Amino acid sequence: MGFLDLFRKSKEPVEPAPRVPETEKNKIERTITRNGDIQIDFYRGTYDIRKDYDTTRLVILNKQPENMYECNVYDCKVSWYHKNDAIMLDEKDSRHDFKDIKLTVDPYLLQTDDAYTTCLMYALLDQSRVNDMLARGMVDNPDRPCGNYVGSVSFKDGKYVKFFNNDVGRAVHNSKEMSEQRRVYQQEESKKRAVNTRRIELQRQLRELDNPNDGNR
Repeated sequence: MGFLDLFRKSKEPVEPAPRVPETEKNKIERTITRNGDIQIDFYRGTYDIRKDYDTTRLVILNKQPENMYECNVYDCKVSWYHKNDAIMLDEKDSRHDFKDIKLTVDPYLLQTDDAYTTCLMYALLDQSRVNDMLARGMVDNPDRPCGNYVGSVSFKDGKYVKFFNNDVGRAVHNSKEMSEQRRVYQQEESKKRAVNTRRIELQRQLRELDNPNDGNR
């Protein structure tokens, strides 16, 4: 079964979820890119002072998901931008400033259920949440292993909520891919710390040269 067949696959009727407040004020654009990737642009219709962006873009890469603990884990990219931001021809704009993530997503619901999509795009893919989890993924032994896996959406008590599968998070965090990313990241951070330490020492030496009598006061 091809990747796009997931959208054509017939399923049992899904019981409509309760409408998420203000869902009708949001705008959801669903497209297929030239590469066959699924792209969702979610424009938040209500102002949120806590966020410096109003639109979230999710791209689900055109490849088969990996099955982990009975969950289909997809390779994705996410970015955050303002709807009225300029679009650069070289794609070096906020729309294309992507972070690589993994998540569990239901392609059928993503295409058909606005409440599901709203929860995923607004709550699960909140910029601060994703960045915090990616930072945790660069730590060898965090309190909650995640790698670059950010979770999924589940239906609970009559509404959609974000959900994190600890088993999947641990598996992704301990994968060879993430172990190598952490090694490279920690190596670069070590170099930065060494350069900063050297800079501070040079500044101290320069101050002493400029003020040779300071030490005698």
